[in-house]
Amino acid sequence: MLHKPHSVVLKKHIKIASVVPPNSIAAIQQFQMDDKEQDEMDVPCQEQSVDVLEDFAKTYKFDMNPDLTSEQRLAVLNVMYQYKSVFARGLQDVKIFRGMQLDLDLKNPNVKSYTRQYPLSEADADEVDRQIQQMCEVGLVRENSDCSWNSPVFVVAKKDNTKRMVVDLRKVNALLKPIITLLPKIDELIQQITAL
Repeated sequence: MLHKPHSVVLKKHIKIASVVPPNSIAAIQQFQMDDKEQDEMDVPCQEQSVDVLEDFAKTYKFDMNPDLTSEQRLAVLNVMYQYKSVFARGLQDVKIFRGMQLDLDLKNPNVKSYTRQYPLSEADADEVDRQIQQMCEVGLVRENSDCSWNSPVFVVAKKDNTKRMVVDLRKVNALLKPIITLLPKIDELIQQITAL
């Protein structure tokens, strides 16, 4: 039974797997791909200098495991450097995924959702305005004059004493038909992988 692909959000620091060397190998099948697929998979892997990699880690503020040896640390940083385009350091680095549009169904199409904005201090209101303006400038959100759908926002303090804007979508979510997604079982996934 194949399931449609979907996103799963995992909690921070959750352990999802352990890698252990196999005691024995039951079977090996050679994986074949055509030239086009191979070209898409081939990523030029150039070894970067230690200075470049350390500057990269410092710029992106990576919190590396202190138990890594210096060789392991540099190997991990080199791989991350090759794929640095997937790491966002700020809103300006966030890309919009245009390959899929999510269609949401309402329980009742005639119902709208308007919730009055929560009271904010002057400093928090200024911070919300600044963050919304920043998102508009990079194209993540756009202005809309229709107020028939509205959700309030608030701010939460982060560890570095900056504030994060949060949108309270509970009322909107209550109006949506739930999308039921059955997560695949681990044993089914293992069977699919070993059948390749």
